[in-house]
Amino acid sequence: MHELAIAEAIIALVEDATPGQHVVTVTVEIGALSGVSREALQFALPFAAEGTAGEKAVFDLIEVGGRAACQECGTDFPVKSLYGLCACGSPRLTIIAGQDLVVRSIEVEEVVEHV
Repeated sequence: MHELAIAEAIIALVEDATPGQHVVTVTVEIGALSGVSREALQFALPFAAEGTAGEKAVFDLIEVGGRAACQECGTDFPVKSLYGLCACGSPRLTIIAGQDLVVRSIEVEEVVEHV
């Protein structure tokens, strides 16, 4: 399950970005064509976050659909696979969305120090 390694990388990024802070929510966009299972990543993240600032965080995983552009006719359309045909019949497609995995945002709790 490579999602555990991905979860560990996400947690490392969160830890680097939020030193000493309590992480409330981490929003991650998962491209439908990225090869990452949303369900497996959702399962792996709490294990990877144990003992970190993100241990009690909510992980909001958002799937981003795939999109391609036809190199023949220029049509931009949704795709569910890296391979396929445009409505014009051309197999010459450029994938323009859906292959990425992006940590979109990290929400932290403001710590108020009493003097």
